[in-house]
Amino acid sequence: MPITWQAEDTTEPIADTTIEGIANFQNYSTVSGCAATYNGATMVVAIAAGSVLHNGSVVTVAGNNVTLVSDATNPRWTWIGISSVGVATIISGTPAAAPTVPELGDYVCSQLVLVQANLTIATNATAKLDKRVIYTPSVGQVSSVGAILDGGGVAIPANTIIYVRVPFSCTINEFTILANASGSITVKVYKDTYDNYPPTSADDISNGGLAVTSATKATDTTLTSWTTSITAGDVLAFTNTTLATTITRVTCQLKVTRT
Repeated sequence: MPITWQAEDTTEPIADTTIEGIANFQNYSTVSGCAATYNGATMVVAIAAGSVLHNGSVVTVAGNNVTLVSDATNPRWTWIGISSVGVATIISGTPAAAPTVPELGDYVCSQLVLVQANLTIATNATAKLDKRVIYTPSVGQVSSVGAILDGGGVAIPANTIIYVRVPFSCTINEFTILANASGSITVKVYKDTYDNYPPTSADDISNGGLAVTSATKATDTTLTSWTTSITAGDVLAFTNTTLATTITRVTCQLKVTRT
């Protein structure tokens, strides 16, 4: 997948938080926007609107200002991170003659700033590093989205339901059900926006679902009368509306193409 790095040369060896950002970009990354504007008169940094992937979920960023804080004696490294609710905040390191980069924590990395002692204007920061990892899945890439319905050792009860939020836009091409034993079950798929969570039976996109009948598996590649389009951030619900026969655990998998 293409990854766009936007960064200047750093003034210290790569920190472990940077390495973590690289390793976790598929779950913590910038989807769009969120660029920083450094104020030329104050210590304010404006983070633009956009969206991020936080722990695998797409989060909308409305955009807000943060204020850098300088120390009277020593420089400090400061992260600007995006939280799980889409708000930019600062994570300040400890001032020192040779400061180290603080742990980022549960935030999407946006900016890393070296704030020198007695700094009063944001644009005069010694280093303003755009650390955003912009994650852009390839259009046309085949992926999967799914869930497991588990009866806990007994036949899966009626109306067992698992919710999954999809972090990318895609088109459904195939639905497959894999059971742990020969038996019968019908699994339906509901879809709604995150704002309207949870999806209900009125949001059925699977034309009544896919049935496994006295078997261990079933697949549907035709998807007649399905709604196959998914928008990034939509929530899917996988559910069986009647008691399963014999089957105590089933894997439900949608094969999708990213759009």
